[in-house]
Amino acid sequence: MIPNKKVLDLMSTDLKTLEIPGNRETLLSAIKEFRLSVFPVIEKDSDNKLVGMVGRSEILRKPAETQLALLMSKISDWPTIKKEQSIVDLIKLMNDMKRSKIPVIEGDNKIVGLVSISDIIWKIISNDKSFNEEIKENFSDNISVLWEGTPANVAAQILLHSGQEALPVINEKGLAGIISPNDFLKFADVRNFQEISTDAEVDATETWDSSSVLIISDKILIIPSRPVIEIMSKNLHTVTVFSNLSSASQMFRSKKIDQAPVVDEDDHLLGLLTNWDILGAFIKHIS
Repeated sequence: MIPNKKVLDLMSTDLKTLEIPGNRETLLSAIKEFRLSVFPVIEKDSDNKLVGMVGRSEILRKPAETQLALLMSKISDWPTIKKEQSIVDLIKLMNDMKRSKIPVIEGDNKIVGLVSISDIIWKIISNDKSFNEEIKENFSDNISVLWEGTPANVAAQILLHSGQEALPVINEKGLAGIISPNDFLKFADVRNFQEISTDAEVDATETWDSSSVLIISDKILIIPSRPVIEIMSKNLHTVTVFSNLSSASQMFRSKKIDQAPVVDEDDHLLGLLTNWDILGAFIKHIS
C-alpha cells in the first residue's frame, strides 16, 4: 500500500536549474557535468520562477535552435504539481503524461522541488511488500539491440529512432553491455564547422554526415566512430523473467539504475525492464 504521504515528503529541493536568457552550450555542459537528462529553466533574476523544462530530447527535436527559450518545452506544456498533493496524484500524473520529472511549484510558478520517476520507484514502490507482480507479464520484449562492434555514431542514431532510453549490446556469447545517451555524451565533442575543416587531428577517413554527427546549427555534436564496446557500460545488472517487480524495484534502488535487461535461466536476453514498466504495473496494483 502507498503510505499516507504528500509530494513534499518525496520531492528533491537540491535543484540543478538553467536560466534564460541562456544557450544550448550551457545545456550540453550541464548534461555532461550532472549526468541528468532534464533541467528546470527559470527566469533570470526572478524568485525561481519556472518557465520551462529542457533536456536531451529537446536538443534532438530542435537541432537548429541555439537559445534555451526556444529549445525548452514551455511550462504550460509540462505537468506540474503542488507539494500538498498526494503521492497517488503524483504517480497517476506522471504515468498519464509520460514525463520522468515533474516540477513542484507554488504561487506564481515558483519552483520549490522536483520529483522523478526514480524517486517513486526507489522510495515508494521498492518498499511496498504487497507488490508481487511478475516480471514476465510486465516488461518490454520488442526492443532494439546493438552488436558490440557497431560504430558509436551509428548506435546513437539507432537509439534516437528506437524510442528507448538504453540499448542492450550483444556479442557472439550473448549479452555484453548496455548503452545510454550519457555514455555517448561522455565521448562526444562539440565543434564549429570551421574547426572540423582545419583540425589536423581529424581522421581524413571520417565522414561528417548524419550518421556520424548530430548537426546543431553552426556547431555539431560529434559522436566518435569507435565501436560501442569501447564506450558502453559493462557493469550489467540483469533481472530474470521469473522474478517479481518488487525485487526488481529494490535492485533499481540499490544499484541506482532505471532499466535492466531481462534474461531467462540461461542468461539469454529477452527484453528490457524499465521504470515505466514498473510504474505502469504498480498503478494497476493500487487500482
